[in-house]
Amino acid sequence: MVRAVTPLKAPEGRTGGFTLLELLVVVAVMALLSVGATLALGARGAAFPRDVARLEAQVRQATQQAVLWQTPYRLRVQAEGLSLERGGAASAQGVNTPVARWESGRLRLLPNGAPLRTEALFLPSGASEALLFSLATANGARADCSGDGWGGFACQLR
Repeated sequence: MVRAVTPLKAPEGRTGGFTLLELLVVVAVMALLSVGATLALGARGAAFPRDVARLEAQVRQATQQAVLWQTPYRLRVQAEGLSLERGGAASAQGVNTPVARWESGRLRLLPNGAPLRTEALFLPSGASEALLFSLATANGARADCSGDGWGGFACQLR
């Protein structure tokens, strides 16, 4: 004895609609899209603080290398990124070596209340030339950076 299965009929007044499975699929797709958008927007905004932290770390590293190797190093901060040169002045060793490109793209270098100083010579004694500038992105983020040569180097995000 085989029974025929008959489909359920919608109650009077209702014709069609969405099944629970269809609704779950739509919610899952919307959740994936929102996570992707959040990650993309969050990564873009965090690139500039990472660039500023990388700059501070590179200044510390240039100081340490100059003392360790007893050789002057020159650090240049440029709109495209950072470069480090061993030997300080133009010499046989003084090849401009790219250290890091900015993650947040091309940055603007602005004066920070004094003449723009975007490169410094780090001496084997631990001293360095002063650095004084501001970094700015196209969307208005800014960091004021300064170092007097003995007291360290720091940038403040604004």
